[in-house]
Amino acid sequence: MMHYPPNASQESRCMIAASLRSCDQFVRQTLQGIMAALLLVCPYALAHEEDGDLRQNIKLLRPHADKGNAIAQFNLGVIYATGQGAHKNEKEALKWFQQAAAQGFAPAQYRLGAAHASGAGAPRNPVLGYMWLKLASAQGNEDATRAQAELAARLKPAQIDDAEKRATRCEKMKYRNCG
Repeated sequence: MMHYPPNASQESRCMIAASLRSCDQFVRQTLQGIMAALLLVCPYALAHEEDGDLRQNIKLLRPHADKGNAIAQFNLGVIYATGQGAHKNEKEALKWFQQAAAQGFAPAQYRLGAAHASGAGAPRNPVLGYMWLKLASAQGNEDATRAQAELAARLKPAQIDDAEKRATRCEKMKYRNCG
């Protein structure tokens, strides 16, 4: 319940109420902006959100992802890959990981490499998986380094050679049209 000064006129009460509503709206918009910024600078900001908030994250991320922001693209990929905040959709996740990976974003390259290596959400292609893992590993992604070593133990030397040549070509092409 709102408390007004005892001598406040009806007009004053309306102005106070309108000011509080404007303030409330401003705070909500500011918090949405802060959340969008957090999602854009922290690729793993999604991990501890409630499902309702995660659905809101798609609305916050999508415009940035559509404009080519690799972190937003990666985060959308995570949402669709995990099913947290949206129906699980591996094809949609792969699309967003591919777009972020094509910009040289190592976490997306790792996820793309892992998907191709295992066939989970992508056509199984261990050579392509190794290539993406190598690219992510070269940027210091430790998960990719471990996954690359595990995959190498299952590949033939000719497959590893092929993957490494593809990775070199991919780097020269600035991660575009890498397969």
